[in-house]
Amino acid sequence: MDLDEYKALVAKVLRDSISPTSAKSPISVFENLGTQHASVVIEAMLRSAQTSILINSEKLNRAAFLPELLQAFPLRAPQGTVRIIVERRDVFTDPESALCGVQGLVTPDKFEVKLAKGPSQHFLVVDTSLVRMETDHKAMKAMVSFGASALAVHATNLFDLLWNNATALDGAVPAGNVTPLHP
Repeated sequence: MDLDEYKALVAKVLRDSISPTSAKSPISVFENLGTQHASVVIEAMLRSAQTSILINSEKLNRAAFLPELLQAFPLRAPQGTVRIIVERRDVFTDPESALCGVQGLVTPDKFEVKLAKGPSQHFLVVDTSLVRMETDHKAMKAMVSFGASALAVHATNLFDLLWNNATALDGAVPAGNVTPLHP
């Protein structure tokens, strides 16, 4: 399947999962492999976000996360919340991070970023119904689920546990001056 076909598939599955009849629609679970597929899925998920975005990542790689989508969410959904857990302190200054230069967005209870206690599975949960969980971090391989409420609840609970154990990310650290928590 080429990239255009993959984009069309993701758009259709997402549209079907959030339609008014989605309660009757089958749960959609599929895989993504590599940076391009990750970018397609993550972009679709972030564009559809209406109430919440939860991200657990090493640094929010700019190749997969579009900074403008993170920046636009608080304006598009003023009551929405963004909570991000990262494994590196330099996310606000590392040019490869989608958070580079957006430290001004960080606002308590609206757009928060915390530092993880250690490495863990990377994942994204949007509106407690859309989930992307990496199964192989290096290959950016992930399982994607749109509409599987039990998986979304599990991922949200895991995120909350990690969030409660993470620490505030105070100040920016120059890029290159930190060792990532991932081996």
